[in-house]
This record gives sequence, C-alpha cells and structure tokens, in this order.
Amino acid sequence: MKRRKFLSTPVIYFGMVSFFTDVSTEMMRPIIPLFVVEVLGGSRLILGFISGLAEAVSYGLRFVAGILAGITRRYWALTGLGYTLSTVSKPLTGLAPTWHWAAITISTDRVGKAIRTPARDTLLSSLGRKEVLGRIFGIHRFLDQMGAVLGPLITTSLLLFFVLNYRTIIYLTAIPGLLSVFILWLAYKRFSAEIGIVETKASFRGFMDVVKELSPILILIVVYGLGFLHINFLIDRARAEFLVTSYIAVLLYCITQLFHAFSGLYFGKLLDRLGLIILYVPVISLVLASIFSLYTVFPICILLSFILYGVHEGVYEVSWRALVGKIIDPEMRSVAYGLYHMVFGFSILLGSLIVGYLYEHISYSYAVFYVVSLQLAVAAILTLIL
Repeated sequence: MKRRKFLSTPVIYFGMVSFFTDVSTEMMRPIIPLFVVEVLGGSRLILGFISGLAEAVSYGLRFVAGILAGITRRYWALTGLGYTLSTVSKPLTGLAPTWHWAAITISTDRVGKAIRTPARDTLLSSLGRKEVLGRIFGIHRFLDQMGAVLGPLITTSLLLFFVLNYRTIIYLTAIPGLLSVFILWLAYKRFSAEIGIVETKASFRGFMDVVKELSPILILIVVYGLGFLHINFLIDRARAEFLVTSYIAVLLYCITQLFHAFSGLYFGKLLDRLGLIILYVPVISLVLASIFSLYTVFPICILLSFILYGVHEGVYEVSWRALVGKIIDPEMRSVAYGLYHMVFGFSILLGSLIVGYLYEHISYSYAVFYVVSLQLAVAAILTLIL
C-alpha cells in the first residue's frame, strides 16, 4: 500500500508539470493555423511545412536527446532544460513579422519538447512494473490533456469576451509555462533521491539490440506517420469551408483535447490487458475523422471529425509510449524512446508535406484518400504482426 501511494505521487507531479505546459501550448496551438494564414499570409503548403517541421523537430531530436540521456543519465536536468526552453520560446512567436520567424520559434518550442521527453518518459517508466505502465502513462497523459482542454478554453474566452488579438494571446502563454517549471523544481526537490533509474550507459551494441526488438513497431510507426493528418488541416478546413468563427474553431479544438484526455486514460488501462490490438483504435478513429471532415456542409460531421481525432490522438500517444516501455528493458529505454520519436517525427514531416501539397494543389478529397489509404495499410501490417 505504501509503495502504491509513493508511486502515484510522482506521477501526479509530472502530470501537473505537463498540465501547465499544455495549458501554455494549447493556448497557442489552435490559433497557429489562423495566425500563419490570416496574419502572416502563409499558404496551406506553408502551414503544412510549419506543422510538419515542428513535429519532425519535436520527434526527430528526441533520438539525440535519448542517447544523451542514456550517456549522461542526467534525466532531471534534461527534463528541466526542455521545459524551460519551451516556456521561453513560445511567447516569441507573437513577435513574428513573417511565417519564417514563426517557423523558427514554433520549432524551438518543439526542441524543448524533444530534449525533455525521453528523459521524462524514462523517469515515468521507472515508477512501476511493466504490467502497469499503460496505467502510469495513461494517468500522466490524462492530466496533460486536461491542460490541453483548459488552454483552448482560455483562448476562446480571450477571443470572445476580451477581444484580444492572436499576438497578445501568444504572449500570455508565458504565465502557465513558468508555473510548470516551478512545479518541476518542486518535484525534483522532493523525489530526485527516491526515483531510481537502473539504466546502464548507452552503447552501440545496446542500440542495435533496441533496433532489432523495436523493428515491428518501427515499421508500423513509419507507415502511420506518413499517413498522419495533422489537426491544423482540420481547423483550416472547418474555418475555410464551413466559415466557422475563430473562437468556434478553438472550441472544436478543445473538444478534441477533451476526448484525447479521456480516451488516453481509458485505453491506457486496456493496453495493459489487451496489448497490440489496441493499436487498431487510433487507426480506425483517424480514418473516420478524415472521412467525416470531407462533409463540412453538415455541422454534425465537423463535430464528429474533431471528436474522433481526439480519440485517435489519445490512444496513439499512450499506446506507443507504453509499448516501448513493455518491449525494451530498463537498461536502454531512454535510447529506445529517442529512436521511436525520431522515426515517428520524420514520418510525420513527410506525411504533412504530402497532405499539404495535395490539399493546396489538387483537393482536400485527394489528401483524405491518401491518409485513409496509408492508415488501412497500417491496419493490414498490424494484422500480420498479430
């Protein structure tokens, strides 16, 4: 009983750090497509480039960060550095005179995420046995996503009741960001001496063992990332085709994050019992969300596309991370998390560029056809693995 109580407390601290970080991030994220297209004059191809670049930086650099964490074993320091960099860089986006500046500052925020994630996930994975990692990551993701729900609500209120412009809202993201760094400092003071990491230093042989053990998952991740539909395209589609106001677009995004939070918590528990079969859920959800987004003439279809996208995000975020922890022994987990994120990130970058090109130069229908085709390929590969 004492051990269970001990294990739950660090998860709550890490969850609250992520909660306030996501309040900060998600205050800005739903207005980024509006800011880039309407204020900075970027095209949808540019929007796809910025979205894909940010994700590629976020995921790609995690490989380097994972190796660095494995070599130095400075998990707390790297986690703190990552959160601090994100907190500082986000408000700078509000100063952007062109989309080039915005691309740099948004990507810098993602660099912070890249630095902290493998180290933080390694700390989280040390809080319990493999059999409960789905629950641990599910609880953490739930608290994280509650921040992702509150952030858009704050932005909606600022747009609707205070009539603030996009730049001012972006500046205000500094407040919850600073709170997250403070809570992480409190967690370090309280738990750094008690959380034990059993990792050995990273080695080339250990890295090759990780690649071998993760290869089936990496194949799935590549195809899944290439067929990834970024939520920025859903927001732009709803804004351009259905002519929703900016605060309605943000509310739709908020609904996505709400379903993201609860689906991650629920399916994280199921993952511990059912295993890889859970990976069908994000695939099916993304396919349906993409198809519903075609029918913007019907408000219910727009709503369903954002709801299903939230389910897709919640399940894939929890399931991939927990599965890596279940497959890889503690000795090489930071490297494994870094490798997983790098492969996923570059797949998303290429996928977002393809979707953005199809949307901009051919039609949104072709972009959806591409996404659905790749996700069905993921389902076929998953069936072969199972």
